[in-house]
Amino acid sequence: MEQPSRVYRGQPRNTILAGAFGCGAAFFAAVAAASRPSIGAMVGFGLLAALMLYVSVRCALMKAVATPTGLALHGPFWTVRIPWADIAKIEGGDTETDARLFAVRAPVLVLTRGRRVKLIMASSYDLSPTNGATTNADRIATELESLRATHTR
Repeated sequence: MEQPSRVYRGQPRNTILAGAFGCGAAFFAAVAAASRPSIGAMVGFGLLAALMLYVSVRCALMKAVATPTGLALHGPFWTVRIPWADIAKIEGGDTETDARLFAVRAPVLVLTRGRRVKLIMASSYDLSPTNGATTNADRIATELESLRATHTR
């Protein structure tokens, strides 16, 4: 296994997501136990509880790992590796913000083919008004852009 240069996590957000999915898993496990006479309902709700538990664990472990050869993105359902050569730039100053109750900021990879990939595993809640201050997403994007420039020479 390749030695990581740096590991990035959106720890508070990942913990909240893991907790929410864990509560969902507990709820569906309780529903499965309560629907004991019906085997179909018990199996269905049990499978749903198992899926929610799996997603809970994966959310807790979400991370972006920078290595000398590229980025390994460990998401809630998948893991993908993107070589540095396939990344054109990493944006931070113009991070994408989800239109939800709380703003969620994440660095954005711009691939050489034009596709944009949001680093959800390193995202964080942004509760402050945007007044030009540097956010955690900006800091991560700057570090990753520096690593990309170093490893693509």
